[in-house]
Amino acid sequence: MDCPFAVLDGLREAVERLAQPPAAQSAYLASIDTAGLADELALEFYDLLQLAPQLVEAGACSPSAMDLLKSMDTRLHEMSGQPQKWTAQALFDDADRASVRALAQRAPDEMQRTRVRRSARPRVAGTSAQRIGRYSASSKSLTWRR
Repeated sequence: MDCPFAVLDGLREAVERLAQPPAAQSAYLASIDTAGLADELALEFYDLLQLAPQLVEAGACSPSAMDLLKSMDTRLHEMSGQPQKWTAQALFDDADRASVRALAQRAPDEMQRTRVRRSARPRVAGTSAQRIGRYSASSKSLTWRR
């Protein structure tokens, strides 16, 4: 993996959005034209979480951070099939949402604590999906194993 930090940054952003207060989450969803579709927060996290084992392998994310991320994923998965948990109102008053939020509030610190530091890592503007696309299309070609 040539440049795992773009993926790690995207994953951290998705986790930080899950950690935000309900009003901030709702505002974010409105800003990306998915107001009322609270599952978008989980989908962003899930998409990037699929690459997390490779981040651990590359030394960009610790096994303990990965365990916390898996706990978040488990909580979100347990909510699957329950449409009432994925509404805009659920962001404000659902106990499972509060549980995910509490886990997510711990994760960025854990991810930062064990992150491999590089002095000159590239900064790329845009969303995490755009950054991943730019890196995979660049000359630095990211190679992800499945």
